Amino acid sequence: MSLIGNEPRLIIDFELYKGSEDSSKKDEGELTVAKRLLSRVTKEHKCTIDVVVYDALACNSSCINHCISNKVIPVIHVKDSNIISIKEAKTKINKSNIKEIWQDGKRDCEVTAYEESFYMDEVTDPLRFVKFRKKTKTNKYSQVLLVTSDFNIPLQTLYKMMHMRWDIENSLFNKLKTYSALEHCFIHHPNAIEALLYLMSIATNLTQLFIFRRLSGSEVKLLTQKEIVRLLEKDLYRLKYTRKYIFDTT
Repeated sequence: MSLIGNEPRLIIDFELYKGSEDSSKKDEGELTVAKRLLSRVTKEHKCTIDVVVYDALACNSSCINHCISNKVIPVIHVKDSNIISIKEAKTKINKSNIKEIWQDGKRDCEVTAYEESFYMDEVTDPLRFVKFRKKTKTNKYSQVLLVTSDFNIPLQTLYKMMHMRWDIENSLFNKLKTYSALEHCFIHHPNAIEALLYLMSIATNLTQLFIFRRLSGSEVKLLTQKEIVRLLEKDLYRLKYTRKYIFDTT
């Protein structure tokens, strides 16, 4: 679990998969673990989390009800879905009026937003269905669909939330797999595996905090995090010979 918003990207908690309890099917097992993590975090840290952003796996009544029961607003990406109410909402929103238009300077595209309310089976309250249509200068179109239980979050904020979730998945969790051995299959006592994951999380968080809160200067902003870590390793080696640092954190 991480926080969307400005960098640094920090790991705030995680939950282990329990083979004897959780489904062996990837999608079902992942959702079960995610629900358990959310329940534990909201219980241990009350009023800390008010919105949770999740991928299309959670686009179902069970996950939405779980979020609502934990007093958390779900914001969930929608892809191809066999849920009838989602199909009907897609048809309805394709015929709806434009709610808002703005320019996304970061991605160099025009964003057109649509929204409708709908009911999902086994969810008591109405839900908000939102579509963002993106148009580039070369007239290429793409769209982002989402479902949320909240009708007050501004459309542009929802748009930013979805893109930040993708950024976290790409920049944080993929880096943990690639550079911190998170993809390694650990065979050990569960306590030892949990301790290893905590050490990985602490090391990653300290690195992120150092890069984004201690380092300054325009030159640093141009470097990738991988290059910064390489230069830090070089600095540590050079300490044996000189006290002149590559990075100045004063």
